[in-house]
Amino acid sequence: MDGILKLLSGSEAGDIFLWLGGLLLLLGFVGRLGALIEMPPKRRNLALVAGVVLLAAGVLLEKDMLPKATDSTDTAGASSVPAVVEGQRPVELDWIIVIGSHASEELAKSQRADILASVPQTANLDRGQFHVIATSDYSGLRDGYWAVVMQADNQAQARRRLTRLESMAPGAYVKRAGA
Repeated sequence: MDGILKLLSGSEAGDIFLWLGGLLLLLGFVGRLGALIEMPPKRRNLALVAGVVLLAAGVLLEKDMLPKATDSTDTAGASSVPAVVEGQRPVELDWIIVIGSHASEELAKSQRADILASVPQTANLDRGQFHVIATSDYSGLRDGYWAVVMQADNQAQARRRLTRLESMAPGAYVKRAGA
């Protein structure tokens, strides 16, 4: 069972469950969507229950929708390294999508602004997850650069986000920041 959950959480199944759950809930309450889909009155309660179950499964599979647990242990044994992000308090990054690296902080900030301007709402990406970091603060990155990155909680989440970024940042790649 655990293997199936891991397989599904790395795919887009969570999105599918969320959409289907929402559709079934809508049909349970409304009963009809135009002339295409109609739910018989006897089955509306079943549609409501199935919709709630599918929505719950979708939320569980889309782990980036759940709040991150504050656990100090790392499953791979490597710890995250905090970095100063644009003069703010340190942010711990574990898995990242590297969008670009630059010799100056100004160039990196400019690329970050360009990326934020080009991210459509339909990409379902949190704009607060994009950062400019000093690569020397991370053992997994080459020293001396400023990188534009998007943070992720785990590798599967990073890969899902990378697919959403491909059209805006064709050279982006997934990297473990603290490793």
